[in-house]
Order: sequence, then structure tokens, then C-alpha cells
Amino acid sequence: MQFRSFLDKVGEHPLIIRSSSLLEDNVGYTFSGKYDSVFIANQGDMEVRLNEFTDALKQVLTSVFSPKAILYRQDHNLLDFDERMSVLVQKVVGRQYGDYFFPTAAGVAFSQNMYAWTPRIVRADGLLRMVCGLGTRAVDRVGPDYPRMVPLSHPLLRPEAGAEEIKKYSQKLVDALDLKSSSVLTIPARDLFGQIPCPDLYYVVSVDDEGHLSAPLFKKDEIDTAHACITFDNLLSKTPAAGLMKKILHRLEQAYGRPVEVEFAWDDGILYLLQCRALAASKLVEKVDVPKEIDPGKVLFTCSSVLFSSVVRNIEYIVYIDPRVYSRLPTFDRRIGVANMVRRINRLLEGKVYALFGPGRWGTNDVTMGVKVGYEDFNHTRVLAEIAMKELGAVPEPSFGTHFFNDLVEANIVPLAIDADNPDTLFREDFFCQCPDVLASLDPGLQNDGTARVIHVPSCAQGQYLQVYLDTEEQKGVGFLGLP
Repeated sequence: MQFRSFLDKVGEHPLIIRSSSLLEDNVGYTFSGKYDSVFIANQGDMEVRLNEFTDALKQVLTSVFSPKAILYRQDHNLLDFDERMSVLVQKVVGRQYGDYFFPTAAGVAFSQNMYAWTPRIVRADGLLRMVCGLGTRAVDRVGPDYPRMVPLSHPLLRPEAGAEEIKKYSQKLVDALDLKSSSVLTIPARDLFGQIPCPDLYYVVSVDDEGHLSAPLFKKDEIDTAHACITFDNLLSKTPAAGLMKKILHRLEQAYGRPVEVEFAWDDGILYLLQCRALAASKLVEKVDVPKEIDPGKVLFTCSSVLFSSVVRNIEYIVYIDPRVYSRLPTFDRRIGVANMVRRINRLLEGKVYALFGPGRWGTNDVTMGVKVGYEDFNHTRVLAEIAMKELGAVPEPSFGTHFFNDLVEANIVPLAIDADNPDTLFREDFFCQCPDVLASLDPGLQNDGTARVIHVPSCAQGQYLQVYLDTEEQKGVGFLGLP
């Protein structure tokens, strides 16, 4: 009766049923993405709505027993904690457009900006990771797609240079709640904008006119959706959204006494705060002095995009998923097989200090963009390296702002990106490909097609180990061979 009364008061408005447990969002243990959240359309006959609502409640409540949640608790010595699960029900922010329901913009915001690609950016002013539509695309690693990364000290500043790069690294797919099927659908942005009369398109897109991207000048201008690109330039420059979020983040950080992460939505000129929790940043360090006098012959890689400062010493094993071999795998099943192999190797190397290198995006939902793994598949590694090779279509994306990133920070795993095509970057591909592969000695029964290689570093480097130094202030990192 209480559920029925609640739904009667809410009316036919879409809802999201979210987990709310004792451990979740605790300081140091955010459980990001470990428990379920379920969208429901909440439309039509009361009995249909009630069944849909109770099914969603059951799914969220039972997710406390999911394998990924149990493993996470095991890794953080929380198995003996008497975890209690409740639920939080929220109205979905947004408006209805035909059969679809979604907000103008949504995403995650951070009171500290760890993705400062230029010294002009003030880290303490925070960062937004923003998408058009439901915020699911901002918190999960999806490809081939990119959210807008907004440094709140300079909201219109972008890491990309030129219209072609901006278009390439822009959001191309939108998540929306389909009211007919009561499911979240992913729709190409141009198709969606061509189908529905979206009144806030003025704030969302810029239009490509013969190689020049520009935001619409007037709200009543007719927008050529076939040549539109999601930039949020007008939203950032002609609404108070960025300034409001910067003030809110400062206030919340003061109240929490530590950096915070906020889920938000913006629709019809209103900023909605959906959730706030302490940012998973307890293990981050302020400054790392990268060694300057390293023998060039011992350097295995350098990188110029660093998410946070860190030092990982004495790495004994390197697990290398060869980007070139992976790109030639012909089927989805073969690529999922690589993820399964990574899981097996991760278990074999438990207790060892190892680094995991692979193509494109670790943890992506699109196997053409990288290896589809979850936290349970890499939780024993110390370094997670993403190798970009444009000829293979593998382009790493900063993990910051995703559930994936929170997993890395809380497990003390260091993410790094290696742009193998950058002339200022060094990547010793020969070392990774020519050193003896010891995978068969670890597990003689493991079938390998040459995609995965396990390198015992001291055995092929005269007793030396891999040493990794990363510095955010200088935005540089290096991995080199050195004695323990």
C-alpha cells in the first residue's frame, strides 16, 4: 500500500532507484558502480508501474551480493562488515521529447581538478565531466565517445586544437530513457536531434561551417543538425552553470573537509545536485621529482598526460596485450577471450608487483576501442597503462570522473596513457615484443594466440626492475629499468 501511495503522489514521472548502503560512499570506500541503479519509465496503469517499481527495488537490494561487490569488499578487508542495503528513489531530471526522456546536460563534478593539461588551469577550482542526455555516459567508460572535460577555472579551455580534433573527441552518442520500453537507449546524437524538437540545442551544439566550428548566435536560429557537434560552448558561456558549480564545489569541500565528487544535471536553466561523496583521493601525492639523469638506453616509455603524481618501484612483471595483434582479432568473442585471459593472469600474479599494458581504453564497453575488463580482472596490478596507436584506432581517454577511475585510486593502481604516435613520447615497443614470454611457465594450460605476453623483467634486464615516476605538475612521466 505504501508503494502504491508513493507512486500515486509521484505521478507518471520517470524514476531512478539507487543503492544506499552503510559502506557505500564512505570516506575511502565509495563502492562506485558496485551496486545497481535502475531507471524506470513509470508510465501507464498503476499495476504495471507498481510491478516495474518493485522489480527495480529487488534488483538494487540484491546487488549487495553481486560478485563485483563481494570482491571489492574482500580487497578492502570489509567482508566481515555487516553491510546493510537500502534504496534511494529520485525523479529523473529531464524533459520528455516524443518517446524519449533526458536532461540537456548531466555528468560528474570534482572540487579538485586532476586533469590539468596546462599550467593555466587552477586545480582547486574543480572539473566537470559533462555529456548531453543521461549522465550514464559520464560515469561509465563508453566508446567511441568522449564527454566534455571542463576546467572550472577556464570553462571554455579545451585540450584539443582545431575544429577537426574537437569534432573527433566530442560526444557522438546520447543516452536517453525510452518511455515505451522503460529502458535506457543509446542513440546517435545527430539522429536524435534530427528526430525531436529539442529547445535547448542552442546551448548544446556548435555547427561546422566549412571547417569552422561556431556556437549558434541566437536561440531562434535554425540549427543544421547534420553538421552539429556537441560542445556546450553556449551553456558554458551564456548560463551561470559553470560559475554556480565552482561555488558549490568550494562550499561542499569546506563542509566535508576533503575533496568531493558530485553527480549533477542541468535542464531548463536549473542546476540539480543528484549526489555528493568524498572523492577517492586519499592515496594521491602532491609532488614527485622525476629523476633527470636516466640512461636513455634504460627508458622503456615516457608520457605527457598524467592524471596524478605517483611512484611505483620494483615492478617485477609486465603483462603486455599487444595492440597490433589485438586490432587484428576478427570477432567479438576473440576479444572477449583476451579479457578472460587478463583475468586469469591477474589471479596468477596475485601478490606480485606487476604492470598491465594494453591498447586503447581499459574497461571500455566497446571491444574495438580496448579490452572490456572490470575491477575484478585487474585488481592486483599496480600500473594500468593505455597505449594509443592512431593507425589501429586505439585512443586512450583520461579515466578521471568514471567509476573506473575511483576503482583505480582506491586500489592504489596508477593509470597512465602512452601516445605512441607523439614525437615527444618514447615507447620501446621492441622490449615489450621481444623479451621472452613466461606465460606458459605460469600456467601451462592457458591457451594463448600471441595477444598476451608476460615478461619477467629482472630475467631479461640483468636483475633490473621497472621503475615508474609520474608528476602532474610537469605533466610528464617515465618508466625505466633500474636496480631495486
